[in-house]
Amino acid sequence: MVKKKLLIGFLVAIAAIAILFFGFSSKIYPVASVNTRMVSAKTLDETYGASFSYFSKIIDPEFIREKGEEQFALEVKRATLDTLIELALVDQKLEEYFEPEAIEQEALKRVDNTTTTEKTADAVREIMGLTLEDFKRIILVPEARRQVLEEEFAKAGEKYETWVEQARRS
Repeated sequence: MVKKKLLIGFLVAIAAIAILFFGFSSKIYPVASVNTRMVSAKTLDETYGASFSYFSKIIDPEFIREKGEEQFALEVKRATLDTLIELALVDQKLEEYFEPEAIEQEALKRVDNTTTTEKTADAVREIMGLTLEDFKRIILVPEARRQVLEEEFAKAGEKYETWVEQARRS
């Protein structure tokens, strides 16, 4: 009986270690909690990589050297996390207006109307280091969801910016 309990305890411990290892190696652990939403390390890393690639190409290299590359990278990461937190707030607010499926359909409809030529794909790859599909998923779809919410606020005569400031404080 004692051996059976030890064996079960050992198996539970092994399973817990495996889950933790998998969670950390695949970066599915949260880096921020926004009400009931989590921003995962994987999402932050993907978005940060694209943001860093973009900003390092458009900002004067001398400015980056003066600021310090490490400080520049930290500021880009901080701004990226800030954006992801705002997008989590947007998603929560949108669910007050629409069903999740309707939100996604509207966002995809807006994104599908964008140019998807080979030239666009090459530019996205060069500037942001993303495939066109990843660019849509990481950048365009969240931005389309934000636009939907901005339009809902405009219909109600409210300002999106005011809501964002208040939502961040609560």
